[in-house]
Amino acid sequence: MVFALAKRRVNLEAQSRRAGEVIRKELWPHLNMYRRTLLALDRARKEINYAKKICEPTVPSPFYWNVLYEPVFHSMADLAATVKERQQRLVDELPPHLWKPNQKAQWHLLIRRFDFHLAKLGWRAGQRWFLEKLDGSLRSYFRRKKQPVRTEIYYQLIQAIFKIAFNEHKPQTTVKMAVLRLRKKQEQALQR
Repeated sequence: MVFALAKRRVNLEAQSRRAGEVIRKELWPHLNMYRRTLLALDRARKEINYAKKICEPTVPSPFYWNVLYEPVFHSMADLAATVKERQQRLVDELPPHLWKPNQKAQWHLLIRRFDFHLAKLGWRAGQRWFLEKLDGSLRSYFRRKKQPVRTEIYYQLIQAIFKIAFNEHKPQTTVKMAVLRLRKKQEQALQR
């Protein structure tokens, strides 16, 4: 039972990785286009500043510069802000493990194309699925055997299985909180 769950988890994580790569291949050209656009805007801003410096001695009137160059600078700043916003929205659609070191999520999307890590408890989607199936299997096993098991031992058992399946240590309090949260969600789903 546990080995079948572990094998299924490995398959699901491989599918998730492949889906993340598909999303990355789909979004990466757009991210590069936005990056190149921002670089071109920066170069254009530098060129306009250079032209302003060269022309300033011939026309010293500040009014002329405000009329000629300020609207251009404002328009370029607006365009750069729009491009940065669109670029950030694409970054937010990428799975976190594909982000570059200086990238982070700024927008909280309601519908995502993949499962993020749970920030509070550090549970990945595959681990949540595994925990749900493991908890259901263990509960039905102990119910069939009609053997009561102490809650401490139950959580220690789940913790040990997780350590074997994921090569990752989860504290017992984290396992307990995750199981209780999972059961609460299941009860709420049954009440609907």
